Amino acid sequence: MMPRMDGVACLQQLRLNAKTQAIPVVFLTSKSNVTERCRFLALGAVGAIAKPFNPLTLVSQIAKFLDWNLED
Repeated sequence: MMPRMDGVACLQQLRLNAKTQAIPVVFLTSKSNVTERCRFLALGAVGAIAKPFNPLTLVSQIAKFLDWNLED
């Protein structure tokens, strides 16, 4: 849990600032239902990973959301 604001509020603040509005955001959340994930994506997140997550696949999940090529 984040102090003083949740992830959605943080994302909204990032989107309001011209210097941070283009930063891609991936949520790492305890809210694993499809409705919440769709809400995050609708607000502009590039992805959402539910806890508990598999630490062995975390990097590849994030890379997929950010269109990174890990094979180089």
